[in-house]
Amino acid sequence: MPGNRFGRAGPGPQGPQEANPSAGGGDPGIGLALRLERELDALSAEVARSLRDEIGPQLTGLRTLAASLESRLAGSEPTLSPLAAVVLRQADSLIESVRALVARVRPDALSCGGLPEALRALAADWRLRRPGCRVEVLLDPPDDAGFGLASPAIETAALQAAAAAFERALGASAATGIVLAASRSDSRLVLQIEHDGAGPGVAKGRAAVPAWFASAQARIAALGGESQIERGELGGTSIVVRLPWRAAAGGLPGGAGSPV
Repeated sequence: MPGNRFGRAGPGPQGPQEANPSAGGGDPGIGLALRLERELDALSAEVARSLRDEIGPQLTGLRTLAASLESRLAGSEPTLSPLAAVVLRQADSLIESVRALVARVRPDALSCGGLPEALRALAADWRLRRPGCRVEVLLDPPDDAGFGLASPAIETAALQAAAAAFERALGASAATGIVLAASRSDSRLVLQIEHDGAGPGVAKGRAAVPAWFASAQARIAALGGESQIERGELGGTSIVVRLPWRAAAGGLPGGAGSPV
């Protein structure tokens, strides 16, 4: 059965399979099955985005309100403080449920939308996990079609690096804010990640590759890219990843392609 660039059944380099009902060994049923699978993937991605972008922020707002209420009542109305604590625990439980549901309905991180959508999903997940943190993703070009689709190896390496940086920053480094800027030209993809958590543990300037980034760095180097981790000018950490830009096979001119 034909597969798309991530090994999932879907459109190949010549475009959507439903345009040729006899594709797949002359069996029109295969073309129909491929179209239905793509439609299901698109629907799953839309449900995941709605949960992430619409319900997620409301839950994090509810949790922030409950935490504030618990703190205030602890001093002024100690008898009511436990009720606020119950609301806070319920908010945490709902947030975890939404995260679990998003993980269940969302297709493979890079199969629907490519790297821009995967980076947005990564940021949204961390907003749910760390409601009080500032988490931003900046893209250049800003629209998905303009950003385009890279080869699977390039996108996987970039996403792995971003995920490792977010885990370190918002986990062990206890950052209160992180900004990821992704830009691409005709020949290069650049990720720049900055956060205000604990620095890499060396003097200001370029640091040796830490253990938590070693796997991502090895993948980057194998693709002809490079990475560096530095202590920021005002503390915190700056991570820069540079990868060669290789457009995905079957993409439209300029690098844009159909994500589903």
